[in-house]
Amino acid sequence: MVYANNLKFYDLATPKWTKMPWILFFFLHKAHEGIVEFVKTVGPLGMIFIMFSLGLNLSYKDFFEVLKKPRNLIVALICQMIMLPLIGIIIISFFPMQAEFQLGVFLLLILPSAVMSNYATKLVKGNVALSITITSICGLVSFITIPMFLKIYAAFFSSVEFDLNLLKFSVRMFLFIALPTFVGILVRGNFKRFSEQNNLKFDR
Repeated sequence: MVYANNLKFYDLATPKWTKMPWILFFFLHKAHEGIVEFVKTVGPLGMIFIMFSLGLNLSYKDFFEVLKKPRNLIVALICQMIMLPLIGIIIISFFPMQAEFQLGVFLLLILPSAVMSNYATKLVKGNVALSITITSICGLVSFITIPMFLKIYAAFFSSVEFDLNLLKFSVRMFLFIALPTFVGILVRGNFKRFSEQNNLKFDR
């Protein structure tokens, strides 16, 4: 008999074509592991690069304008942190589904918006400074909001216990969003020529 990484092949006397699915599975499994490790390494760098490129198109004035007229920011935060979780509760209450799908839908609606939402805002020529501010605030306070909503979920929909420590996640999320953005703003303010020459390249 032949063994490889606990995958049991058929006897050598078995026709070759019957071994092919196992060999294919073995290589696909290894390829999947490699892709996962690649994404873990490159993913955060991609997030930082996107936020840096967005910062090259912004100035501190854009953020002061957001804070100067905070109505849009307040409405957006209410929608993101209160309305979306309530919509999630309504969906899983009135539409029968398996517990795993229930939790998945609820998580989608209570998690803070991702970096790509800021880039999508730029593509549609929206208020990027407002989008980044919303994402940063929601990411920073997620160590409070996510456990709170998961406790509500556990109390009314499932007896699953969640053991989470999201403070590190929240701080890291905030730094991944805010820090590269402000570095981009600094580069734009202090190296205008570099910013103007490379802005289009970074946008691509």
